[in-house]
Amino acid sequence: MNKKLILLLILFLLSVIIRVSIGEYLYLMGNVPNILLITVVVVSMIVPGGWVPYVYAVLCGMIEDMLYSRQIGYHILFFCATALAVSLARNKLMKNNILFCLLFVMAATFLYESMNWLFFGYFRMGVGVAALFKETLTPVMAINLLLTPVFYFLYNLLLRSLSDEKGAV
Repeated sequence: MNKKLILLLILFLLSVIIRVSIGEYLYLMGNVPNILLITVVVVSMIVPGGWVPYVYAVLCGMIEDMLYSRQIGYHILFFCATALAVSLARNKLMKNNILFCLLFVMAATFLYESMNWLFFGYFRMGVGVAALFKETLTPVMAINLLLTPVFYFLYNLLLRSLSDEKGAV
């Protein structure tokens, strides 16, 4: 098996282990970071084109669906759409850039939490918009933005060490 694929698999397993173990204790105002969403955005930024970002998105979505959701496919669909958006924007707008990665993590977190609120908070429990921003969106976005550089630099460093050109796998 290729060294790069083994490294990508190890990094995926590391992200999952962090999400289900340490990630549960990294909370701000009762909200945990979405480490797998960060991973999907970072991999989509660092690995240009190909199938790797989409496999990461499907695997991360399956883990989220199995562990934290009653709806199978919700996270898979959202993570694949995120990987597609980041990959397309990366190819058209910018190359591998931490600021662009932070922007996409912020946008993906906003959309993810808004969709969760819409489907599971507003329609089912009548939770208001103010509660969404105050209790959920702001803390999750803050902690996701704080963790993104860690994952970005870790993935970038390890993947660049095995590649011939910058940022390519």
